[in-house]
Amino acid sequence: MSRAAVLLLTWLAAALVASAAELTDPTRPALLPPPPTGPAPTDAGLALDSIFISETRRVAVIDGRRVEVGDPVGGARVVGIAISGVRLRGSAGEWLLTLTGTEVKTGRSER
Repeated sequence: MSRAAVLLLTWLAAALVASAAELTDPTRPALLPPPPTGPAPTDAGLALDSIFISETRRVAVIDGRRVEVGDPVGGARVVGIAISGVRLRGSAGEWLLTLTGTEVKTGRSER
């Protein structure tokens, strides 16, 4: 192989490596939330008792009290209710209260 061919192949390989470094993962979110600052938030002793989700409403029971998105609870505010837990936001940041059990009940009984 001639010296020119070796140089051309070396240049092409270097160009491919350089262009590959610019590729980004298309599944990665465009904007990641900033990392939390200050002390980590705690659940302030709150206990999530249950979560009820229907087509029209999302309700959680925290320390025996029924709450919906926007309601205050334990010095924080409910910002989201999902099957995975209840997201709260307070002065120390945002955190997720989760259920300790794994049983999921549906509204329909199986017969």
